[in-house]
Amino acid sequence: MLSHISSSEKIGRVLLLQGPVGPFFKTLQEQFEANGFVTKRILFHRADEFFAPKKNITRFSGGSSSWESWLLAEVTETKPDFIVFFGSSRPAHIIARRIASERNIHVISLEEGYLRSGYITCEIGGNNQHSSIRGWSSLSTKADALPPLDVPSPFYKM
Repeated sequence: MLSHISSSEKIGRVLLLQGPVGPFFKTLQEQFEANGFVTKRILFHRADEFFAPKKNITRFSGGSSSWESWLLAEVTETKPDFIVFFGSSRPAHIIARRIASERNIHVISLEEGYLRSGYITCEIGGNNQHSSIRGWSSLSTKADALPPLDVPSPFYKM
């Protein structure tokens, strides 16, 4: 991907908020760092800690009423170029999207794969009702559309 960049050439700062349960965000953070990004991950609870790396982390222990002022202080100090989170509708992420917009920080929102289970959908700015493509409509008619795939649901594994 960006393997041509040496680790001494930092190309951006990434602040990671809540990710999906499991090691995905830990791996994502490690890959960002391996490709020249400076990262920091915010941990909200024990599940985040269980799947987090041991470095470049900060624990947020306040409640929802203190989140906005805490995050504002955090982005003022760390000056991220990107904020990455999983799902743009969580209350903490709604606040993060607003602060990012006010500070010209890019938001990368991840979500369960829209079209393929077992994959992650990545959108700039937000997903679902916050997606920039939410009003998109296909030029094809239903008669042109392929029948849905018979894909087993991943929910039983979760």
